Amino acid sequence: MIAKTVGTTGTRKIAVILVNFADAGTGTSGSPTMSSTDITGFNTTFDYFKNFYKEASYGQLNLEITFFHSTGSATSLSGAETPFTLATPMSTYGADTDASLSQLVMDSLNACVNVSSANYAGVMVAHAGYGNESTNNSGDIWAAYVGPFTATYGFTEGTNVAAKEDGASNIGVACHEFG
Repeated sequence: MIAKTVGTTGTRKIAVILVNFADAGTGTSGSPTMSSTDITGFNTTFDYFKNFYKEASYGQLNLEITFFHSTGSATSLSGAETPFTLATPMSTYGADTDASLSQLVMDSLNACVNVSSANYAGVMVAHAGYGNESTNNSGDIWAAYVGPFTATYGFTEGTNVAAKEDGASNIGVACHEFG
């Protein structure tokens, strides 16, 4: 999907929206909000992510990551950032349907409003909680590349990735779902 969404050469800007949830709902593991360690962990995840795509493309693709949070944006996270908080419970997005996973991207874009396809080639949602791919808990959200969905700030596709994976790193999951 990376070729379709952002292309395979050149420098491409990727917006990563940090998201918490007001409530976990049922069938989830982990907290509906990220800790400062979860937040700074995305620095490592996306450093490896950028390096993976640069190496896999033989230096032809350079991804520039900008993180968006409720008080602004940054290219690196300190842990003091406050993610956007979505009113919908985490478990609603964990319903394991294309519609629920797409809705997470659309709701995150609507919360952020500073991200559009005019300025970014791709959008990713970095959310609180564990990925269902590692927990098998019905309310946890699957990491996924989703779309097409109703155009939201120009985006019709996006990627979801969890702050945590049970017994594993989220680095490989982020790389797999994006590409």
